[in-house]
Amino acid sequence: MAKEENKKATDSENVEKKNALEEAQDILPRLEEQNRIMAENLARQEKLAAENMISGKSTAGQAPQKLDETPEEYAKRVMAGDA
Repeated sequence: MAKEENKKATDSENVEKKNALEEAQDILPRLEEQNRIMAENLARQEKLAAENMISGKSTAGQAPQKLDETPEEYAKRVMAGDA
């Protein structure tokens, strides 16, 4: 009787393993498609980043632009002859 119980347990484990294998095989094409899409998106991002660097739109390494100039700063600049 113990042999029958062991055989049933082994059979159910085999069924579970087959189900897991079948499930993994079903998922595989979707994962491959998602990997392909991610690779395409990465290539696009790299291309955009390179275009931004070449076109000067990238802010890396640039000093912040001063938007407002106070009257005192203007006067100093004019007196120094930079105006």
